[in-house]
Amino acid sequence: MENTNTRKKNLKSKIILIFLLVIVFAILSLIIFAPKNIESIKDSVVMIEVYDKYNNQISTGSGFCTYKSNYIVTNFHVIEGAYKIKIITDENKEYPINDILIFNEEHDLAILSGDFKFKPISIGNTAHLKAGDSVTAIGSPKGELNTVSTGIISNADHDYEIRITAPISPGSSGGVLLNKFNKVIGVTYAGYNADDAQNLNYAISVDYLSKMYKSLKSENYTALNTNFNYGLGDKYYSVNSLADWYTLTSIEGKLENTLSENWYNIYDSFSNEVKQDICKHIAELQTINFNSTNITKDINNWSVPEFFVNLKVLDIYQYSIATADISLCDNKDEIFNIVAEYPLEAAEKSLMLYLIGNYEWSEIHKDNKEDVFDYFDTKYGTEDLGAILETLGYTVEYQNDDTLTAWW
Repeated sequence: MENTNTRKKNLKSKIILIFLLVIVFAILSLIIFAPKNIESIKDSVVMIEVYDKYNNQISTGSGFCTYKSNYIVTNFHVIEGAYKIKIITDENKEYPINDILIFNEEHDLAILSGDFKFKPISIGNTAHLKAGDSVTAIGSPKGELNTVSTGIISNADHDYEIRITAPISPGSSGGVLLNKFNKVIGVTYAGYNADDAQNLNYAISVDYLSKMYKSLKSENYTALNTNFNYGLGDKYYSVNSLADWYTLTSIEGKLENTLSENWYNIYDSFSNEVKQDICKHIAELQTINFNSTNITKDINNWSVPEFFVNLKVLDIYQYSIATADISLCDNKDEIFNIVAEYPLEAAEKSLMLYLIGNYEWSEIHKDNKEDVFDYFDTKYGTEDLGAILETLGYTVEYQNDDTLTAWW
């Protein structure tokens, strides 16, 4: 009987001990694995400020720490063209970015590093995301540091994008998208203006970030210098310095790296203010789709830059430099003199005087008009040639033998 009572007591003690262990484990699990609160996560999210060569701030964006304490993730487009990058923390402390460790333009992602330490935000699982799941986005829209917005997933069917209702405004690009456990499931990158569409905002799936990080760890990327161009696709790249990044990704860096010596000397003769205006003009021109395949049909609707670029008379760099240069002239004689010095053929100079320099067609010498005819005659068939010449003011007559006669 005594042994039976002893066994019962021992069993009861074991049950109590197991129960206590379960409670302790549950409490520890809550402490260790419970989602961090948003305030603590905000300490790992930063605002990014991007500066050009002249120390002008050219853009702002967002970033966040994950994987390692000195890593910051953001969008490629946030830092594109940067000469200097700094981050600002939730406590308004500033740190410079020293290195761009890896990037991919097509996926719009980059991992940066510097001399700072943050608590990395844990990476979440995207395998079971579904419409209606709660999400939280943290970024710095319009420079408002670490603004928190909430919403739901409205569509997670696309491999690359997660569509969300949490607002994404300019400045939020590169921010973090969190699931209900406050783990990273995406990098915010785009949103529609409320006037255009309601609740259409996007994040890049963290799966693409994880893939890039694996390439960084395994050193499966190409280190670029100023003699190489980065491409699209799944390839990953790094740069040796921010100076190389600037040369590779900024408009001015590309100008310095791609212009012929003669054209660069013209560009370099301008003041910094004019150089910046040229770069802005080039950025505007880069939004035009210079890809007309039907000259005869489309030429009447072309703008002046489209005429030059589509017909390969000038590229957008040369066109922007020339228009800036001509705009500084006080009279037609001055325009004529500077155009005469350009590294161009006679026909190209005549076209520039007429289309950019405000010369009347009647002011173009007949010999120069003949030069223009010969210039295009060697490059285009009868129908396209006729359309080009008619646009320029020639009188054109077509013959039955698939030739034409033009006069001026």
